[in-house]
Amino acid sequence: MNASVTIVAFGWVFVALALFIILPKRRAVLMSMIGGWLFLPIATFQLPLIPDYDKFTAVCGTTFIAAAVTDGGRILSIRPRWYDFAIIVWVIVPFASSISNNLGPYDGLSAALTHLIRFGLPYWLGRVYFNDREGVRELLIGLIIGGMVYAPLCLIEIRLSPNLHYWVYGYHQIKSHVTKRLGGYRPVVFLSHGIELGLFMANAALAAWWLWRTRLIRQILGIPIGIIAVGLIVTTILCKSLNAYFIGTVCVATLLVMKHLRLRMALLALALVPIGFVALRAGTGWEAKEFVEFVSSEVDPERGTSMESRIANEQRMLGHDWKRPIFGWGGWGRNRPDDELADQGEKAITDSWWIIAFGSNGLVGLISLGATLILPALLVFGRSRGLRMDSPEIAASVGLAVIVLGFSLDCLANAMINPFYFMAVGSLCGLIQPVSGLPYVRAERVERTRGTAHATRGAA
Repeated sequence: MNASVTIVAFGWVFVALALFIILPKRRAVLMSMIGGWLFLPIATFQLPLIPDYDKFTAVCGTTFIAAAVTDGGRILSIRPRWYDFAIIVWVIVPFASSISNNLGPYDGLSAALTHLIRFGLPYWLGRVYFNDREGVRELLIGLIIGGMVYAPLCLIEIRLSPNLHYWVYGYHQIKSHVTKRLGGYRPVVFLSHGIELGLFMANAALAAWWLWRTRLIRQILGIPIGIIAVGLIVTTILCKSLNAYFIGTVCVATLLVMKHLRLRMALLALALVPIGFVALRAGTGWEAKEFVEFVSSEVDPERGTSMESRIANEQRMLGHDWKRPIFGWGGWGRNRPDDELADQGEKAITDSWWIIAFGSNGLVGLISLGATLILPALLVFGRSRGLRMDSPEIAASVGLAVIVLGFSLDCLANAMINPFYFMAVGSLCGLIQPVSGLPYVRAERVERTRGTAHATRGAA
């Protein structure tokens, strides 16, 4: 690890402050959160008495601090509502897990603080800064611009192999053998894995395609949105990530059904998929053999073998995790049944986030995490009554809700966490309620109207 890693990681505090001083606050949040996540190194610094300083802390923590310093009134203006309950439980459940496992209050506070930084702060920023129709649209545009910036970097790594993190920061963040897929290289750039990158690019492409098809915007940075959508779709295909292919296809199909067949229930059906999958896996021990056979025969035998191995390990995990079903085993790898497998010379492999959440934080953690990710789609479903799903009033929210649901599908097989999705959850949960018969009213427009009226009265 060279000096540039330390300088960039800790220097992001000052970059975030500068962004909030120079730019409009919404744009500062987007550049600090998305830009930081896309370009900061994968590194962890162990500091005394506080949780490790890692990429989550550098991005989420410093962005929130910069917002609090420069725009404290707005940050503190948030008022808890019923739809915030799920994320609140998800943030504090690690404390209960630590206490129930006799790990002590310090361990519990540290684990809860980690959840707050990684998930609570992005949610808070989304609730405060992107809580109207225009804010949701800007979140999608920020995602698209992030994909546009990453597209040429992906092409470089597809051609030359994933080395950008090594060239800039002096080391690889991932083992080289997992970067080879389908006869070529799967790019990683500055993220943790090619799977995370593939899903990010697929969601950027999905956002651009949806904004193009619904005519919400015509161009970004002077480039027609249709050209951007095609370019991002091609880049996503070249990323060679099967999970991105699958999730992107499912999300596009859902949006097409809602747009052309006008079936709002498609959104609800997609939201029920992760609920049903987890209920079957955790509640009945269903091994998804039919799905494994389909992947092996119709998609790729190697991927089918990988999926079969994951499910077998999840079965081992479930037998161990159900011994502490309420708050789980807490941290320090206690959720893994390694001691039980030691005599066989094996270790449990944990890939999917849902099994990690269940093992570490029990049913309380699993349900609160699931509710956090799925609730936005249910809220959008309820708010869209009487509206076409591609209408200007609701289209951006529908697109963002489907993207979050796509991430929840990925969590059934992977644990590639990106704080953008929790910022999106906060945005969708905090949308301004109907005013004067309109589905949403932009807060800034209301403030400008009041300011103009006040100035007019003063002049009079």
